[in-house]
Amino acid sequence: AISIMNKVFDDEVDLISGARAQRERMKMMALTTGAISIAANGQAYDYDYGMPETHKTEVTKSWSDPTADIYGDIESMQEIIETDTGVKPDRAVVTTKTWGYFRKNTAIRNAILGNNSGVQVSDDKIKAYLKDNLGIEVIKYTKKYKTEAGAEASFIPDDVFTMFPSHPLGKGWFGTTPEESDLMTGNAPANVALVDKGVAVTTSKLVDPVNVDTKVSMIFLPSFEGVDEVGIIDVIAS
Repeated sequence: AISIMNKVFDDEVDLISGARAQRERMKMMALTTGAISIAANGQAYDYDYGMPETHKTEVTKSWSDPTADIYGDIESMQEIIETDTGVKPDRAVVTTKTWGYFRKNTAIRNAILGNNSGVQVSDDKIKAYLKDNLGIEVIKYTKKYKTEAGAEASFIPDDVFTMFPSHPLGKGWFGTTPEESDLMTGNAPANVALVDKGVAVTTSKLVDPVNVDTKVSMIFLPSFEGVDEVGIIDVIAS
């Protein structure tokens, strides 16, 4: 009986964790693409935040090429955003793959190592160089999530460099789910509890076979008031 109850509670925790992952997925998708496009429960959800086209760019030489002007590409995007908004982006996120281009970049290595360009350059030194010279802190974002098909995926895509200012760019807004509006106020044979400020956990007893059905639902959309202050660089030239 204990093992069965543990499974029931573990399933509920997994569902709640999945809802949290979906919220983070939406936020990171908005940050790294300027839009949200997710298919869930047989429906497609698409929302475009209207990011200025000049704040999304593709490099002329791929960063995977050690002779690419990574420094110049970042500086140019910072200048565009600062000219348009008065705000200079001082944060950025990349995947481990994208960060690897910084390690191999000839100009960055020479600037840091000088005549010792044949040795390995540390991540800390690269980050310090970018912070000191461009005023930007670059973070490797390695968290992953499980897709609806069960495959593992990154919250942010490879080969994309996203920069933004350090102040908040928006908020996460919950809507009222049908479970919250109907079941919590009626006499339906179900228990509804709210967690994480807006996620409805509904449990109901099934008679044949005897079981407890658990459903986690939410209506959620990030706002993105700071979308104009974000810059996205596609680091692989087409």
